[in-house]
Amino acid sequence: MNKKYIIVLIIILVLLGLGGWYLYSKNQTVNPLVVGDDNDQSAIDNLPADPSADSSADEAGEAGEADKAGQQSEINTDDWLTYRNEEYGFVVKYPEGWNITEKYKEYNKNNIISVENMFSNTRGTKDGSIIKFNIYSVSNNESVQNWLNSNNPINSDTETLHDMRSKKVASLDAIYRIITSNVSGGYFNDITLINGGNLYFIETISRILGEDKINTEKHNIEIDAIINSFSFIK
Repeated sequence: MNKKYIIVLIIILVLLGLGGWYLYSKNQTVNPLVVGDDNDQSAIDNLPADPSADSSADEAGEAGEADKAGQQSEINTDDWLTYRNEEYGFVVKYPEGWNITEKYKEYNKNNIISVENMFSNTRGTKDGSIIKFNIYSVSNNESVQNWLNSNNPINSDTETLHDMRSKKVASLDAIYRIITSNVSGGYFNDITLINGGNLYFIETISRILGEDKINTEKHNIEIDAIINSFSFIK
């Protein structure tokens, strides 16, 4: 067979193969993310307990409550301090070592208060956790999902949505999200719910060295208990 015809035949076969691959990929669909039940722990259980362990030794992970959220805390909170906000009608409890601060209002005017616990790590830098309670006025027909889509969408360039589910907070339906940072490899999360004309956006950020297992576990448990203590004044 003439070498010229062989080359032409190869080109035709390659083009047919590329065309078939294109049609196949075009017809593929991606299953939408389903908000699961609060009792479904499978997605959480499959995540590494210490996200920052996957980062380099010199990088501190944002180790949040990813593997603890949604579980009932067994910690006794009877002797915890209580913050009470009459204007927005809510209370939250927090243990010794955690402090109430309003300093984050400088960055977000809707941040009512934050509860934080910061400490010096073994490398001489600051580690710790922050729970920010942000409140936004919303219309009567606003939904949590629509608000998140419009005001706090996932930035696919820097973030990956790891899990999203329904959750009961203060006896109300809320949406809970676990988000992975594509930069640090760590986790942070938020809980969003609506009560009356107010939307409560509770975000947790935690930065603790990967090798600090004691403080990571302690903060995970206390973060979970602090959020579970959130309730509305009747």
